Order: sequence, then structure tokens, then C-alpha cells
Amino acid sequence: MKKIVFTRPNAVIERLEKQKKLVIFEVDEEENPILPISEINVKNIDILPKNREIIGPALKYVNEHYNREIRLDMLSGLCDVSKSYFCRLFKETYGKGVAAYVTELRMEKACMFLERTDKLVVEIAFDVGYPDCGYFNKLFKKHVGCTPLEYRRQPRFIFRDA
Repeated sequence: MKKIVFTRPNAVIERLEKQKKLVIFEVDEEENPILPISEINVKNIDILPKNREIIGPALKYVNEHYNREIRLDMLSGLCDVSKSYFCRLFKETYGKGVAAYVTELRMEKACMFLERTDKLVVEIAFDVGYPDCGYFNKLFKKHVGCTPLEYRRQPRFIFRDA
């Protein structure tokens, strides 16, 4: 687990109180910001539990069946809401659309398979829901920053809390 350090905790509290967007950055060795890795839209923080309750069945389905075709009409049907309302709730809650969420989840699973197994890239692509290995490679490079084989060859670092 990565360690999170708030260099200016008062700034974080101020942003939460003023209901502004909070951005978390990856930092280099000198703790200079490199790139944003997460955003929290604080305005909607009070409605998030209700949203999560409504879209919970769909999220559970996505997390369990990420390697299958996932259709918006099916997800909204699981929650008994319209597609447009489901999309709005999902984006309010997670800060991204359903397709982006599914792609990120699939890329996380692909990284895990690359790190922990000796499976071929084509097998991993299929295992995470992409029957077209070329498309998988293109998406992987776009989201992770390198090809699956380059990712597999990178050294791994384990972060643990002290």
C-alpha cells in the first residue's frame, strides 16, 4: 500500500470545508508534484452514500464480471433506473463514466496478471475482456504508459506502512 502524505493538511481541510475539488498528485523523490492521480469532487460528498446504494448492484456486477461484455442498459436495469440517470449517478459518485471505470478496472487486473502469472499477453487480454489483443495492447499503452511486455519487465517495488 502506498503511503499518502499531506504536506499542507490545513489546505486539505479548507478545500473540504469550501466544497472544492481536491486533487491528489504523484510526487518525485523531493516530493514535487509530477502528475495528478486522483480527484475528489467534494461538492457531492454528502449524496455519495445514497448514490452508492442505488448503483451498488451494477458496481458489484462490473467488479465480478469485468471480463465479459458490459452493456449500459443491463447495468441500469440492475439498478432499476434509466440509462441517463444511472450514468449521471455513476459520474457524480466516481468522477468518471462507466466505460472509463470498466477500462481502468480491466487495466488494473491486466497489470496484476502480468505481475503474478506467466500467461501470454493474448491470454491476459482475453481474461480481462478483450478478445482483440491488438486493441488491448493499444489501450494498455494508453492507460499504463508502456506495452504489456514492457510492463512485465519493469522492476516492482512494494510499499509498506512502517
